[in-house]
Amino acid sequence: MSYPAQIQALVIEDDEPVKEAYDAAFQELAGEFDLCRPCYAFCYEEAMEHLRSSRAFHLVLLDLKLPKVRGVPAPDSVDWGMSLVREWAKRDAFPLPALIVISGYIGKADQEQLEQAVKQGFYYGRVRVKDMDGLAKLIREGLEGAVNYGRVGIHIRDGGRHLYPTLAPRGEDLIRRVVLDKEGGIGADLEWWSAEHLPGISGSGESSATWTKVLMGRFIHGGDGGVSRPNFFKLMPASGADSVIRTVARLNNQLPHVKVNGVSSSDSTALIVTEKVGDGDKRPTSISAFLSTEQAGTAGVLSRIAADIVEQLERLGTTSPQTRPLRNLLWQFHDKGRISESWVAFSGEQIFSDLGLPVHPVSLFEALTSSSSSIAFREQSYLHGDLHIGNVALDVGADHADAYIFDASGTNPHISVRDLAALEISLLLHQEALKVPDAELQGLYEVGVLVPKQTPTTSDVRMRNTYDLVREVRDAASSRADGSIYSLMVFDQALIQLGGLSWGLSGNKISDPRDAARLLIFTANWCESWLRDRGALST
Repeated sequence: MSYPAQIQALVIEDDEPVKEAYDAAFQELAGEFDLCRPCYAFCYEEAMEHLRSSRAFHLVLLDLKLPKVRGVPAPDSVDWGMSLVREWAKRDAFPLPALIVISGYIGKADQEQLEQAVKQGFYYGRVRVKDMDGLAKLIREGLEGAVNYGRVGIHIRDGGRHLYPTLAPRGEDLIRRVVLDKEGGIGADLEWWSAEHLPGISGSGESSATWTKVLMGRFIHGGDGGVSRPNFFKLMPASGADSVIRTVARLNNQLPHVKVNGVSSSDSTALIVTEKVGDGDKRPTSISAFLSTEQAGTAGVLSRIAADIVEQLERLGTTSPQTRPLRNLLWQFHDKGRISESWVAFSGEQIFSDLGLPVHPVSLFEALTSSSSSIAFREQSYLHGDLHIGNVALDVGADHADAYIFDASGTNPHISVRDLAALEISLLLHQEALKVPDAELQGLYEVGVLVPKQTPTTSDVRMRNTYDLVREVRDAASSRADGSIYSLMVFDQALIQLGGLSWGLSGNKISDPRDAARLLIFTANWCESWLRDRGALST
């Protein structure tokens, strides 16, 4: 959102005679700033009326010791004032750039809690002891902060034929804050990279943050500063963001190409900025876009991409041999009801009947979750945790295509090939309008074969390259796990995709949900055969 040119301020103060001092201070500053006449609230309820309005305030000046309603004495506490600090910080529809607590009762508040709330909740947040003689100086500080905030320019390029959600006001607020943290930062030039709807997330702001939005762009510097190298700007729900930020910080230590360039957060939303991977300054290429090119089919290119990914994954942690019950290796949050709901809703039974394959995926899932068999595998101490085609960027040149993983999440120890299995399923389901023919899926999931030898029959360039990249990923996985473990992880990831469809299709990366049911059938038959041959399932 952009803010009005005229600065709009709100004074929240229970001592009505003090209004004259504020009026005089604003009048004194009118020659320096383009000001609207300030608004006033003399109690908590009046302040909340302003907060619930559609007015985009630039600056709020807040006395902590307030009555709940006008005309009654203020209690001997700062509870209503502290509540207002929190409420203004959560105003997602109209984020407040600057808030100054100006009070003679600061000592009644928890100092650490007050400072943290004011500093984190607003771009310009300050706590000042009330000094009526120096009131104009205090207000000037806030006005200057609000003006600097409003001068930040955010330019978002059109998404072309791709559909993306809007960038919410809170998202723009966090981007402004990160820009202003940069020396000489005056703006950001952005374009969309990806957007993912996150079902079931509830936020504490005015509107729940239910999207992860990733934009690609550059910081704009004033004067002769020009623009920065490209960066990824990732906006996500605040719930769980601390874990994601810690994970990225770990990647920053483990992978030389990951560089954190900014972090900002609010009550509902968080932002982390990481520098674009690779040596060049041009926009990175997505896997899906690259797989549509003839260059991807050049000898050795896809093999190099797979090798880059595996090499970076191996840097994240060490591996060790483990043995655990089979049922404990599946994703712990599977919901049988949601899987069954999606299976029925997206024609699973009809597709299963048409294909004529022997293993029913829902039945296999039930057998695995009740299995008492144990199985040996290699565990990695630290995984990427969210490896899909949107979290791999390619630095493409005339004679090379280097792959870089980024944006890890949920990195608990697990089977060492789990990340590669997630990438395989993403390659087959998350490329827009990629319809993998049954014959090609049959070739990829031939019973007893981990790395297919045959060449795909399709003439579609992207499909052929996708097939070959899956083969290269499998070849890389073959040195880390046998077919029974890898196929189990692939089946597990396919279950996650189908079960997730029960939350709704808005923003889902799967073009046709029936493809998820179809892929689940092939992976189930492939997985069941490997596990049965290993003796992990009864015949």
